[in-house]
Amino acid sequence: MKIRTRFTLLFTFIVGIIIFFFSLSIYYLSEEYRQSDFQSRLQDRAVARLKLFLVARTDTKQLLQKNKEDHLYSLINENIIIYDENYNILYFDNQTYKPNAGSLANVKQKGKDTYKTGDNEIIGFNYNHQGKSYILYASAFDKYGTRYVKNLRKILIVRGFILFF
Repeated sequence: MKIRTRFTLLFTFIVGIIIFFFSLSIYYLSEEYRQSDFQSRLQDRAVARLKLFLVARTDTKQLLQKNKEDHLYSLINENIIIYDENYNILYFDNQTYKPNAGSLANVKQKGKDTYKTGDNEIIGFNYNHQGKSYILYASAFDKYGTRYVKNLRKILIVRGFILFF
């Protein structure tokens, strides 16, 4: 094998490895950003729901349902639960998910807890409002974010195959 051919193959291999790690980092950072952005949106929704609940103690179901419908970007399977500091439920959207006592104590101790059950991502966090402490749980399915990351993964894989063949 000529030295020129050997250097060409070595260069191709090194560039391929660099592009592979670059693609891997793009995918990883995109997934991290998606999770962070979605958790931030869930927190914002839960805080808005809490403030609305506290302002409108009368006829809250109708007012909260109207607020839910007014959001421009609806979240799939959205569920928000509001607890007071004594773990009493003040508000819930539906009964599909209810955290256990251990999870509530974990949120109260750490301040924030995130996890996933099935397709839904769940965030529980403490929130202080007007001197009172509340524990809020918000869960939903990030259809658009997960679709974006899946498409990105497909693009990076196809580009990798094109590069090597």
